[in-house]
Formats: sequence, structure tokens, C-alpha cells
Amino acid sequence: MITTNKGAWTDAVGALTPWDMHGTPELIVFDGGAAFKSQRFRMAISDLGVAWEMAMNGVPENRGMIERVFRTFATDFAPRLSGHTFSSIIEKGDADPEARAVLTVDDFTFALLRWVTDVYHNTPHGGLNGETPVKAWRRLTQEYGVSPSPDMEMMRLCFGQQRQYQLDKTGITILGVRYQAEHLQTYMRRQDPHMVDVRWHPKDIGAISVRLGKEWYQVSALDRSLECVPAQTWLTALRHTRSTNPTSNRLDSLAVREAIKAISARNEQAKLGSSLNLEDWSEERMERAEKDLLAGIEFFERKAPTKMKGELGHDLPSVEELTGVPMDHNAPQKAFTGKSEISDAPAKPTNITIEED
Repeated sequence: MITTNKGAWTDAVGALTPWDMHGTPELIVFDGGAAFKSQRFRMAISDLGVAWEMAMNGVPENRGMIERVFRTFATDFAPRLSGHTFSSIIEKGDADPEARAVLTVDDFTFALLRWVTDVYHNTPHGGLNGETPVKAWRRLTQEYGVSPSPDMEMMRLCFGQQRQYQLDKTGITILGVRYQAEHLQTYMRRQDPHMVDVRWHPKDIGAISVRLGKEWYQVSALDRSLECVPAQTWLTALRHTRSTNPTSNRLDSLAVREAIKAISARNEQAKLGSSLNLEDWSEERMERAEKDLLAGIEFFERKAPTKMKGELGHDLPSVEELTGVPMDHNAPQKAFTGKSEISDAPAKPTNITIEED
């Protein structure tokens, strides 16, 4: 979150103050919590080139600024919400917080974002000599600048999901997306199919990072239209496409791409809102998605009609190219004799549907 522009979140809740503060910090100070002791955290800040310092436990005054903000949350933000608890039994009195609780997690997230950006950031701060946090940020960044945030490849390596995947002649497949590159195949021919370390970021499934030996390599998806497409949008598009023909195990790649465009165009606000809270990309979630949604699924690329060069009309693809279903070319074909085969029997009614792609 420190390295991410949070403007999309404030846009989603209609905040009036921008939350564009972000960059790569020079130093992170933290306490002895389990999250900060974890190897994942230490590796991430090391990869980013950020110095760190652990404050002494049991001496909260050494980190007075962050401790003070918790009090501000408790005294200014929490009382604005129904169902908030109290600091003491005496202050609580006869109030029943559980009975008054009406907010969902999304409601709480909305209120928290609006309060932080429009109230806290614009309130004079004693630790800033009466200056508001927004004005202090603008003034100091103008004077000293801010180290830029890491690019998407570095974000993937530092914060992405890490898992081992099978590398074979088709490349690597994650959530039904195939990733392939020449250096992957060169490495596989030396090592044979085996498991490799992969890092991917849920915010962009257009590329992954693969460790071959001691080096990490970026590998793009074969479908280049997936660049910058979030994993959640991809899964939603798959469900939408499958719902049109639930009995089929073949998915039209063109139809999936059109579904992604529709989701991005019509549900942008809902998509932003849903990303305010942490998404679950645990091992269990990945296995469930691959088993329930992608088990036995095969993608095919439907060929669209193309304009004939220098001539009128379009070049229509064959039924095999349109549907992805292979034709039985060895089946007996009825020869045309040149004679009229019009029958005297009444014609059966036929329903014809013409679709233009």
C-alpha cells in the first residue's frame, strides 16, 4: 500500500481529497509483531532496497507518532459509527454495541476511507506544527522529492503470489492462462518437464516471473490481450462465458475477451469497490478455482470473417474455424448429380439464426 497510488480507492468511495501519496520508502520502522518477523516481509523490503529498524518492545513512546494515531481513530472516527465499543465500562454505561451494529465490512471500509482522506488528512496536526498532513506531504515532496514506486515486474517479485508450477512443452498454465517463451523451452529441453518457482500478481495476469536456476525471468501470456487484466476480472469473465453453455468444456477465447471488455466497461465502479478489501489468493482458493471452474476446460480461438482485399464481401471462415470443432473429413459426402432434387413433400419449418461477429 505504501508503494501504491490509492487514488482508485478514493474514487470508488467518492472522496473529495486525492490520495496519491505513494513511493518507495528509505526506512521502515516497526515493532516485534509476527508479520514483521516473517521471512516474506524481510525478503520484500530487502528486494526493494529499503532499510528497516525494529523498535524496542515495551517502550511505546519510542514510536509515539504511530501510537498517537490509534487514539485519534478511537476518539474521532469510531464514535461516528453505530456499534462502536467504548474505552471503559463507565463510558459504555447501558449501551449495547452488538445490538447497534449495522455496518458491513464494505460499509466500514467506505467510512474509513472517507474519514482518512477527507477528515484526517485535512486536519491540522500537532506533530506537524499545526500543518495538515496533505499540505505537509505536498511541501516536503516539492522540496526533497520521493523515490518512485517499483514497476510491475518488481511489484510481482516483491509482493506477488509464489507457487511452484509444472513446466512442460506447452509452457506454464495458471488459472487457464498459458505462458510461454523461447528461453522456457530451451531450459525445459535441458531439464525435462519439472516444477519451477513462479511469482504472479493478481492485479496483472498478463505476465509472470519464473525462476530458472538462480535468475528470475519475465514471461508474457500467449494471449497478449490479458496485459493489465486482474485475475478476478479473468475468473468473472470465464464464469460468464461458461454460463452461456454450461455443458460444454470448450471456451471460445474471443468470447472470453469480449466478456472482459464488458466487465471493465459496465462494472468499473463495482470492480474498484470490490478491490478495496483484501482478496483471497491462498493455496485453497487457487485449488478451488482450478478444480471447480477450469477442470477439463479447453480454449479454442474462433476465426472471425475478414475483408477480402480488392474485392467485395468477406472471406467467411469454415465451420471448423468458427466453432473449433474438428470436422470428420472421412465421412461419406453426398455427390451432386446436377439434377434437381426438389421433393414433392411439404417442407419442414426451419429456424435459422444469423449472427454477425
